[in-house]
Amino acid sequence: MKKGMLLMFTMMIVTSLLGIHITPVQAADQYDTIRDKWKVMLTGGTGISITDTDIAAKITAITNQASTWQSSIVRTSTRYQVWNDLGYRYDTANITKHYQRIRDMALAYSTTGSSLYGNASLKTDILDALETVYTQKYNETFVKSGASGWYDLEIGAQLPFLDTLSLMYSDLATAYPDRLTKYLSALEYFASYDDGTGTLVSDPGKYGNGGYISTAANLAWKCEVEAKRGIITKDSAAIQEGVSKISGIYDYIDGTGADDGFFTDGSFIQHHYFAYNGGYGNAMLSTAATMFYLFNGTAWDVMNSVNTVYDADYVHVFEWVLNGYKPFIYKGDMMPMVMGRDISRYSNDNHYRGHNVISNVVRLVQSAPTAYNADFKSLIKYWIQQDTYSSFYQDAGTSVWTITNAKSIVSSAASLIASEFYSQFANMDKAVAFRSNFALGISMFSNRTKPFESINGENKKGWHLSDGMTYLYNADLGQFSGDYWPTIDSYRLPGTTVEQASEPAGNQGSKSWVGGASLQGTYGVSGMQLKPSGQTLNANKSWFVFDDEIVALGSGITSTDGKTIETIVENRKLNSSGNNALTVGGTAKSTTLGWNESMSNVTWVHLAGSVSGSDIGYYFPGGTSLNGLREQRSGLWNDINTNSAFQTSGTRTNNFLTLWMDHGVDAASKNSYSYVLLPGMTSSQVSSYANNPAITILENSTDAAAVKETALGLTGITFWNDINKTVGGITSNKKAAVMMKETSSDLEISVSDPTNANTSAIQLELAQSAASVLTADPRITVTQLSPTIKLAVNVSGGLGRSFSVKFSKGTSATTTIVDDSNASITYSGSWTHTSDANFYNATKSVTGTTTVAGTGKATYTFTGTTVRVYAKKLAGGGMVDVKVDGVSRGTFDTYSSTDVYKAKVFELTGLTSGSHTIELSMNASHNSSATAYYFGFDYFEYVN
Repeated sequence: MKKGMLLMFTMMIVTSLLGIHITPVQAADQYDTIRDKWKVMLTGGTGISITDTDIAAKITAITNQASTWQSSIVRTSTRYQVWNDLGYRYDTANITKHYQRIRDMALAYSTTGSSLYGNASLKTDILDALETVYTQKYNETFVKSGASGWYDLEIGAQLPFLDTLSLMYSDLATAYPDRLTKYLSALEYFASYDDGTGTLVSDPGKYGNGGYISTAANLAWKCEVEAKRGIITKDSAAIQEGVSKISGIYDYIDGTGADDGFFTDGSFIQHHYFAYNGGYGNAMLSTAATMFYLFNGTAWDVMNSVNTVYDADYVHVFEWVLNGYKPFIYKGDMMPMVMGRDISRYSNDNHYRGHNVISNVVRLVQSAPTAYNADFKSLIKYWIQQDTYSSFYQDAGTSVWTITNAKSIVSSAASLIASEFYSQFANMDKAVAFRSNFALGISMFSNRTKPFESINGENKKGWHLSDGMTYLYNADLGQFSGDYWPTIDSYRLPGTTVEQASEPAGNQGSKSWVGGASLQGTYGVSGMQLKPSGQTLNANKSWFVFDDEIVALGSGITSTDGKTIETIVENRKLNSSGNNALTVGGTAKSTTLGWNESMSNVTWVHLAGSVSGSDIGYYFPGGTSLNGLREQRSGLWNDINTNSAFQTSGTRTNNFLTLWMDHGVDAASKNSYSYVLLPGMTSSQVSSYANNPAITILENSTDAAAVKETALGLTGITFWNDINKTVGGITSNKKAAVMMKETSSDLEISVSDPTNANTSAIQLELAQSAASVLTADPRITVTQLSPTIKLAVNVSGGLGRSFSVKFSKGTSATTTIVDDSNASITYSGSWTHTSDANFYNATKSVTGTTTVAGTGKATYTFTGTTVRVYAKKLAGGGMVDVKVDGVSRGTFDTYSSTDVYKAKVFELTGLTSGSHTIELSMNASHNSSATAYYFGFDYFEYVN
């Protein structure tokens, strides 16, 4: 049988088995309506303003790209590929690239205002290209092997292929319905897997020919493919399958089941160990936004409670934006520390990826509930307007439809007032702080994560990305863009402590102490016990984020690998001339590239920024030895990414200023460090700060790191060990991160278990007293207010979250005695009320007998934060149960071998300010030494 006939026969069998058949165009139905909505989302529709400069520029770019592809088409009748540069016939990445280029041409053909709109020659080339790729590459004779090439075959090629079918649907369904049928058959073939019996099973919850489980972004993509294929084929079951199974991505990860997806704190993990909000997480956001938009108002709308596909957890997608994206986008720039291996892709500039998120939120806002709509629009407006480095509207990834809708939002939305905050992302070992003129990102790893992902030839120099790298953002919005990654010295990333020129493997960490605590959502402390894979290097690293300063401490730096240990204070990209002014202790250093100097007794440094508002100061408490290097560095993107899908040519060059501390071989000469980052300060301001610093380092040892910010009354501590340790007037019995703020009237303390391994409580004691508890997390129990404050923090299952309590230091507390005879006390059961001069106010209330416990209860409601019970203790004293606000507070014993009057038998402190009810009731038992069951009640006492 000839090859062509064999292919046709195979296609007929598979098409028949899969039940796919496209009939010629008929009257419009709901599927056509959704498909038209999809097409408008791709092209902008017919109502776009082609005179708008940004839209006109985008249409020109679309036209030029299509023209480039069209002009380079192979035009021989025996071609195996449409473009010669797309190489080997069955290379799956090249199959994806083919469909991407065909989509580019179809987009120009379908976009109003393009000179190629409706172009007959282009139409012919598009249809012929689809036929060539199907016949030569992407058909049912392709033998799938396990998970080999699965992404391209099932997602990478399918999404642009489906977009093309949506754009060209009328042309195909009218003139070539049989082609459309076989294309859709191929799509389903590649989306299916062999169940082991030779039967093809289509299940978006599985991938590869082995039916491997899809999770998070991969599940989202697979479901988007399934639903979109259902739109084209007008298959309600396929749409239902895609929409229903994507619901799995809406669930939050809780640490006990699946480990890919979003956590409630905004952390996103993919591939089990890697922070990927800006990569896979963004893809998941994109898919959710697309599905919400396309199926809004239909029977497949998951937000409509009357539909069978309804899932109340859809609201989590909107929470992702506020918790998982707002903290990681600084004026349009997506922080690289949550982009995974994508940072090594030349086409994935941080602003490009940030703009991609903005585009997704623009799409998401079209179906956003009222509770989110206005906030999202203000956020979109802020991100777009604040990005002065790269225009959102002119970004290659921003579509005409997105430009149109984004401009409408920007023109009408309320302006966002930028907030200052500190967020700890305990589930992916990152921390972020935003201030009015800067932002800070801290990248760490633990035994719960891995430091970097390097697969498929990508991110080949990611060795130290999570060794405490600090990303300091300011007005220089291009700092981490503009070919930063192929030119930065990957051995010396800012904030890291490293073995010189080392390349540790990206294995899962061995240390659990990684995390921190946030206070009032504004201040925070982060820490990590660093232990790179394959090295003996150990270091305790802490960062204390106050208002306009960040204190970095390191202790316990040790190694036996025979390597020089360095702590990199800074590695800053400079201006194009590399001549940013550097001042060290008042002395201007050389601005010539190649300057290299070892300096001693350095107390402060100032580096002039490349743009106004981007100066940075550095303060070194007590002085330090410091090395400086000003250099020009060159590199290739291909040095850090050899994947065929992301190749580009050309040497890239940038200038850098590096500052580092040399700890000596195996840190023999210096096993600790301390420095303070002072963003936005001028040289004179840094000098003044160094002469009168606002911070005091309380301790920097292997037991604890602690800093006090005197102006704000803030104290931050990282307790490194499970021992009773006191520093700064705070004692902890366990490993903990603590931040406290004290004013003249109150104090607030926040605590976390950064190890995420403590299954009990952290016991804290503060060396001062308080009058009352103002607010407290339910996990915090205050056991004492005076003479010291004692509290227990239940951190079991807390996933590294911070728990806080606020105390009043008030000096005007009043103590009130409520005698047993007070009419406000409610008595029930058997009581005897008599006079007795030994009792307060000469009255007593007694319940119980010599042989049987009394049935008496006494209840009283008071307003206060402390309550006490006084009674007579005697040889015949019984036991009494106590409840406060309906919650059991234990049992007290009134037995004593001798009579004791006005004895304090119960005290409860730490109640929140307000009304409380105490209830006393006899217990059925008594002390084994007691001779009876009496309870001689005297009075209550409460403190307000």
